[in-house]
Amino acid sequence: MFNEYLCNRKFLNMKELYLISVLLFFGSCYFNASVSNEESEKEKGEKIANIFYEYIINQNYDGSIEPYLSKELLIVTPINQMDSLLLLINNRSGHYKSRVLEKWSTKRQKGTDELWECVLIYSVQYEKGKSTELFKLIKENDSIKILNYNFRSKDGLE
Repeated sequence: MFNEYLCNRKFLNMKELYLISVLLFFGSCYFNASVSNEESEKEKGEKIANIFYEYIINQNYDGSIEPYLSKELLIVTPINQMDSLLLLINNRSGHYKSRVLEKWSTKRQKGTDELWECVLIYSVQYEKGKSTELFKLIKENDSIKILNYNFRSKDGLE
């Protein structure tokens, strides 16, 4: 019945053209909503940083931090190298004493191109001096993971 209706008509009216164009437009669009610097998202990132610093405090360096490291980080720095780097930091800087969160930012994007990222920058006190340590965290398979860890010593302990 609908096909007969279309076959008997030669042209579409303006309303029909408008409706078709609107449907095509929305069908080809990407919808994203982005929110930045949410306290609740920062807290999620800090939970992973806390786990990382507990790993440093315990000084086991047994690879148990691996589930919290992203695939990309592990490609660049396999877990045995990460443990070696953390041991080197401990040997040069001394034992971890404390930290203060200096700066942070978060970005959460919902929609077609979902994204979650958190950047935390800490001022960290070790026995032999201070450092600035940066974490970039992402969501990977709905879990928050460390994408980047950067250690910069203010006392030449790098």
